[in-house]
Amino acid sequence: MIFRASMVGDLMSYPDKDKLPDGAITILDKMVSQKVVKWKDADLDFYTLQKGIQCEEESIELYNEVKDTFYIKNAERVTAGNLTGECDLLDTSESLVIDIKTAYSKATFPLNIKLSKLYEWQLRAYMHLYNVDHAELAYCLVDTPEEFRKKTDPQHWHEVLDVPLNLRVSTLRIARDEVKEQQLLNRLALCSQYIKEELSKWQQ
Repeated sequence: MIFRASMVGDLMSYPDKDKLPDGAITILDKMVSQKVVKWKDADLDFYTLQKGIQCEEESIELYNEVKDTFYIKNAERVTAGNLTGECDLLDTSESLVIDIKTAYSKATFPLNIKLSKLYEWQLRAYMHLYNVDHAELAYCLVDTPEEFRKKTDPQHWHEVLDVPLNLRVSTLRIARDEVKEQQLLNRLALCSQYIKEELSKWQQ
């Protein structure tokens, strides 16, 4: 079983413990079920998801304009052991990965990012995979295409040209941490072993 960088945060409660917490077991049991009876998650928030996909390039362009950089979308997926991921932007000269998040609206755009555990472990997974020293989370605020605006939302939430460019990108950067990285790898090893044992119960 290969774990995506974007989901490892869900497995990292009590990272210093050498046994799986109940929350991680619940998620792993779901993964086993999906494997055995062949089902996938439904898209829980269609509009937010689609804006993130459709407007990614525009968000990268906005980031470049505000930060005076010239990044292009990274297309290299890296897999190491039981971990895989594809960061949005990679700057080897600065030993940096950047994860671009396109805010759905003004109402969901964080002026000051408070790093959730989910995103922290995603960034740490990227630093491990790409062997870099820093990772940055960047929220970008761009117009929402008309077809992805919820009818219950005020229109001005999705039209952002009245906001100065420098206020439409929020960033937060963290440094690599060997202790936390090892905690991540240890936890994924436990998860892999658990899934292997559970799948063996259902093999014909």
